[in-house]
Amino acid sequence: MKKKILKTASLALLLATPYVAAHSGHDHAHWTSGVIHTLWIGASLAIVALAVVMFKKRTALKAQKNQSKEG
Repeated sequence: MKKKILKTASLALLLATPYVAAHSGHDHAHWTSGVIHTLWIGASLAIVALAVVMFKKRTALKAQKNQSKEG
């Protein structure tokens, strides 16, 4: 079930990527556009970093539970 959800989410993201990358709504020549994009990228990287940390904690907790069951 998890693999099916992961595949579906991956497909949805791949199909949506061209529409997200070609955005409009502000002037890219304006002096604030660099700051806006940098802040957006920084926030995205923070979310990815949080996901990695949570995944590592979850994996370590599962390993600890399996180890305590075995011995």
